[in-house]
Amino acid sequence: MNLLNKVGIMGGTFNPVHNGHIALAQSAYKTLALDKVLFMPSGKSYMKNRVLDARQRIAMIDRAISPYPYFELSTIEVERAGNTYTSETLRLLNQQNPQIHYYFIMGADSLFQIETWHEPAVIMADCVILAAMRNHTPDDVFKKQMDYLEAK
Repeated sequence: MNLLNKVGIMGGTFNPVHNGHIALAQSAYKTLALDKVLFMPSGKSYMKNRVLDARQRIAMIDRAISPYPYFELSTIEVERAGNTYTSETLRLLNQQNPQIHYYFIMGADSLFQIETWHEPAVIMADCVILAAMRNHTPDDVFKKQMDYLEAK
């Protein structure tokens, strides 16, 4: 029996999903030899007001990831009532699947905003953060932010 133990999470509003999301998830999957990557659209976002209906976002994601057998749609956040928080989702996933190591995939912009998220310390404790560099972020600034968050 092949048990999953390294699962990436590509979370976000996906308003809409785009090629950058797919490329980032592919890179994480290949670079870290992940078993799969969950595409997890947020339910009710507390950070964004104008978001397409969940059914529309789910349909777009489902179509976008269909060519990739190692990508999977997760509606865990869409199914929850009220605001959805990454910290609560990670807590639940770790309780349900203690054998799995989760890797939360994000762009550099999110790494610089993570302290504004709900319970950022829980997020950083409950998964490995994978942050992708973007061309407009200088290497030294990116490294300084990583060092700062690790120390904190």
